Amino acid sequence: MNEGIVFSKKVSPLGKKFTKNELLSSCKVLGMNSNEATRGLSIMLREGILETHDGLYSFKDRSFWKKIYNSLNVNQDTHLQLALLRELEEGILFHYKESGLSSDKFIFFLLWKSREDIHRGTNYQRLLLRKNIIKKLSKRKLWALDSIELYLQDRTEKPSPLNQETILKWIDGSYHVNPFDFIRVLQKNYPPDKIKNIIKQKLQSSKHLSDYERMVLKYFILESECEISSDEENLKKLSDFADSLSPNTHGIARVKASAYNIVATYFISNRNSKKLKEYLHKAIEIAEKFELKFLLPRLYNNLSIYYDAIAPNFAQEIQEKAMKLAKNNEDLFTSAFIGINLAQSYFFYGKQKEFQEILSELTEITKKIENPEILVRYKHLKMLVAVYNDDYDGFEKLKIEVLEDLKTFSEPMYSSLLSRTMLFEFLIKVIWGDFQNIEKEIESLRKMKKHLNHNELLFLVDHSGFVRRRKTGL
Repeated sequence: MNEGIVFSKKVSPLGKKFTKNELLSSCKVLGMNSNEATRGLSIMLREGILETHDGLYSFKDRSFWKKIYNSLNVNQDTHLQLALLRELEEGILFHYKESGLSSDKFIFFLLWKSREDIHRGTNYQRLLLRKNIIKKLSKRKLWALDSIELYLQDRTEKPSPLNQETILKWIDGSYHVNPFDFIRVLQKNYPPDKIKNIIKQKLQSSKHLSDYERMVLKYFILESECEISSDEENLKKLSDFADSLSPNTHGIARVKASAYNIVATYFISNRNSKKLKEYLHKAIEIAEKFELKFLLPRLYNNLSIYYDAIAPNFAQEIQEKAMKLAKNNEDLFTSAFIGINLAQSYFFYGKQKEFQEILSELTEITKKIENPEILVRYKHLKMLVAVYNDDYDGFEKLKIEVLEDLKTFSEPMYSSLLSRTMLFEFLIKVIWGDFQNIEKEIESLRKMKKHLNHNELLFLVDHSGFVRRRKTGL
């Protein structure tokens, strides 16, 4: 039999249109390996069976595809498996139609599988696509969809503040979502003392809380107390709480690993490298054991901070690994976040070639997401490029854009992003020898130093001394 026909039979269960990535992801279900799939694409294109445009492959002759497809009698299970691997909306809807399931049953299937993906932390973009399809197919409000939307909110969509009505519904127990994700979104818009008060209201108002919910609420009270005052007593309470947990589910493992990670981050600011490494390794061990793929890239990124001071090249290798993991998870937010940190490291260590390469990659990523935090951080990188290119006008234009963007942020994110904007303003003045009235900016940055990373703190300390020497003539 003609090779083109053979491969057409293998590929036709995907429908009339598909992407190469969809085909490669579906190889196991379709009964071939990636090399066979790649070779098959070439053969079908050469024989005129397929055509391609903008990365989309489609059968030239629709009647030919239909004849091949109908001859296979593709079963329901195959269509459901393929639906989970698609990245085109029309692809998922094709499998829905061909599966023979009712809309309610197909929605339940997508919700159940999406819940599993949330535990694994994989396939963020596919999760977002499924959410949009569920909203199209469903004729009623689904509380399970609320949890998915909340989970995606600060990762792949433009985050928006939770309104007071939603918060009150969560407090009284009528808004059914994962408490961990709910509070994480709250933290984007409210200071820790407000978070703590909301959680206490939840504990007092909700009559029926599960053990898991109580555990999560206790964790976030302790975390909030650490943010309000990161003294030894509060850190010990959070550490002891983490030690007391016996992770036998993904949910408990997520809380325990997150608690250790929070404790570790507080040792960054006081330069306790030994404790930083100790707690991060505890968190990483749990995350690896329970395959918390959504958390691992962030933990590796934090681990790179430990090595940055003693082995910067190795620290960059860890960040590269973390970014790759995030990309494999299709977690564009975390991939971009880590990539921006890595790009800054390249810049501060003078690796301009690597900096330009990752900047190009980040340009493509930021086109795919609408997260305002990432977009501001990306503009910070472009401000560095303007500094490097001696482009003062370009720098000022970007600075004005960023300051305008920051008006949409609430605390603590506002101060975090503002501190970096101020640091770059300080950087450009140092480089261009503009030392007039710079002491005020140095003092403002010192007050915001908790928002700066290791490289930024070192830069501030080193160049503050340089500025003082220039001004005093020492």
